[in-house]
Amino acid sequence: MNKKIMIFFLVVITILIVGGIAGTWYIQNNKYKTESQKIDQEIYNAEQEIVKIEAMKDKNGYTPTDIVNNFMNEIKNGSSDKAKLYLATELQALDVLNLVGFSNELDKINIQEVTQEVVDKTATVNMKGYWPDESKTFQKNFILVQEEDIWKVKEIQTT
Repeated sequence: MNKKIMIFFLVVITILIVGGIAGTWYIQNNKYKTESQKIDQEIYNAEQEIVKIEAMKDKNGYTPTDIVNNFMNEIKNGSSDKAKLYLATELQALDVLNLVGFSNELDKINIQEVTQEVVDKTATVNMKGYWPDESKTFQKNFILVQEEDIWKVKEIQTT
């Protein structure tokens, strides 16, 4: 009789162990599936953002924000002739410093935030910043259009 009881307990213990392993596997598998779905969604969202950014680029590979940053860097470096290359054709004859409307030392400008919004072939780039020796801040809106599939600054608004 002891043998039957012993065999019975061994079978029950084996069932419990196998059941525990199967249950643990099932739970871990569900967690993996859930995490995998979340990661897949994050990858999909990132890929969609990349597609949007790629769609904003001009034939030279620049986004509107790139153009405004390059334009401001040329101004900060004192290269008005190079800065004019980023302007729309009708603005290239104007004085760049007057067009931007800054009277302070441009090489000391600190840019805090740059955002962009693109609708078809027109973009608005908002730039916020300050001069380190002043508490005064500035905010500019750059309106860009595409000329021959290249982003160009068409208008600069002070807000």
